Amino acid sequence: MLVVEDTGPGIRPEESEAVLRRFYRAERSRHSPGNGPGLSLVAAIARLHNMDLAIDQ
Repeated sequence: MLVVEDTGPGIRPEESEAVLRRFYRAERSRHSPGNGPGLSLVAAIARLHNMDLAIDQ
């Protein structure tokens, strides 16, 4: 098992599927720098290696 944590603003439970789409930006992070490809890349790599990806709150 691999666990990754960050100190970002967090993800609302209703957005946990949406954050895996390319360039999705949660409303509360729209005014922060960045363009949002991070978790979509993580999801793609996980699929490529037949891994499960879970977002915990």
